[in-house]
Amino acid sequence: MSKRSAQVIRSQFQDGNFSLTLSHVSLLDEMWYSCYYRGQQLCRHCLRVGDRFSDPVLLGPTSPVLKGTEVNFTCKSDEGFPVPWVQWFVNKKPFQDKSRIKNKLKRGRNLKYNLTSILTLTMTENVSVSCMIDNRKMEEKKTSPEKESDCSFIAIIGETVQIPCSLNTEESLKTEDISVEWKTSEGLIVHSFVKGQDYWANQAPQFKGRTQLFKSELPLGNLSLRLSSVSVTDEGVYACNYHRAGESISKQLSQECLQIAGRYSVPVVQGPASPVFKDSEVSFTCKSTGGFPEPKVQWSVNKELLQNSGQVSTTLSKDSRGLYNVTSVLTVNVTGDVSVTCTVENDRLREKRTSAEIQSCTLYTSSSQNVTVLTIQPSEHIFMNFLSLTKTRNLKLHCSKHQKRTTLKLSSSENVKEGNFKYQPPIY
Repeated sequence: MSKRSAQVIRSQFQDGNFSLTLSHVSLLDEMWYSCYYRGQQLCRHCLRVGDRFSDPVLLGPTSPVLKGTEVNFTCKSDEGFPVPWVQWFVNKKPFQDKSRIKNKLKRGRNLKYNLTSILTLTMTENVSVSCMIDNRKMEEKKTSPEKESDCSFIAIIGETVQIPCSLNTEESLKTEDISVEWKTSEGLIVHSFVKGQDYWANQAPQFKGRTQLFKSELPLGNLSLRLSSVSVTDEGVYACNYHRAGESISKQLSQECLQIAGRYSVPVVQGPASPVFKDSEVSFTCKSTGGFPEPKVQWSVNKELLQNSGQVSTTLSKDSRGLYNVTSVLTVNVTGDVSVTCTVENDRLREKRTSAEIQSCTLYTSSSQNVTVLTIQPSEHIFMNFLSLTKTRNLKLHCSKHQKRTTLKLSSSENVKEGNFKYQPPIY
C-alpha cells in the first residue's frame, strides 16, 4: 500500500475525527487497521475487500444436438473476488448433481478471480440452462440469460436474421470507445467494428455486403448482428466479442447457434403415363424442390397413411445453392379405384406440404376378358384410348370425382380392335 493511497483529514482533528481514507483500494489492502491517539488505541477495524464479477456469459453447444449425446454448457465470469459460489439451473430448477459440474479458477496479476464452470448433460430432450454467480462477500448475485440446448435461431434461406448480443451497462457508451468482433466457431471473421468504424479488411469473403451492426444502438449496449440474404453455408455458431478502450482484455458476450431452413415447394404427383391392366403395378411419382434440410416424405392411399415403406423409393439431390430436391416413387397394385396424396415435411420448420389428390380410375368390362386401368385428374373432358378390347359389349368407367360416383356405359361392336371415346361428365 503506497502512502498516496491513504490520508487523514487534518482539519477535523480538532473535532476528534481521526478517520482514515483509502483510495485505489486493492486486494492487498485487506487487513486489520488500528487507530492510536497519544499511545492509546481508540479503535480497531478489519477491512475486507471484494470485487464484483462480470455478468456471466453462457456458451452452449457448437452444433445441433442429437439425443443420447453428452453436451457441455460453459459459464464464464471474470475479475471478481473472493471465490464465488456457482449455481446451475436446468429448466429453471436448481441442478443438484455436483459430479456433472467442473469449476476452474484462475487468478490474474491483480489477484482477482476468473471463473469457468462447465456443466455436462446427457441429452434426452431439449432443455433450457442458466448459471448464477453468487459473490457472498459483496452480497451480489448475477444470473446469465437462458440458453437452449438446441440451436435457438432459425433463419429462412434468402431472408434476413438478427443474431442478438447485448452488453449490460448503466451508462451511455461512446461509440469511438467500442470495438466489436463477430466470428464463427471456425474462426472466420463475420463483421468487425473498431473504435467507432466498420473494419472490412479481415472480413471473410462469403459475408461481404451482408452484415451490419445497429450503430445508433451501440451506446445502449446493443451489439447485435444483422445478416441478410441467408444461405445454407451460414449455418453454424456465431460468437460476439467486445472490447472497450482502456480495458486490457476483450470479452466474449454471447455465442449463438444458427440453423438454416428452406421451404419446400408444394409437391406434385404424377401417375402412369399409359394404361395398365388389372392387378398390375402402378407407380406414382412425387416431386418437391428447393427445401432444407432433408425432408420426410409420407404417402396416403385412399386417405389412409401408408405404413409399408417397402412400396416407396425416395431419392434426394442438391442444387447449386445446396438446397434439396426430393423425388419419391410409390408402387401399388391397382385392383380398383384408388386415390393418392404425397406429403413433404420439414421438421425444422414444423411445416407440412401436401399434394393435390390424384385418382386412378378402373375400366371394367362386362365379359371380364380385358381390363384397362388409367390414371386421370378429373376435368371437364376426359379422353380415353383403349387397346385390344375384344368381344366386349358393355363398358363401365368408375371414377371418383368430388366424392361422388360417376358411371359411364358404352356400347361396342362384337369385335373392337381399337377405339377412341370422349366422355363429358355431368355437371354437379
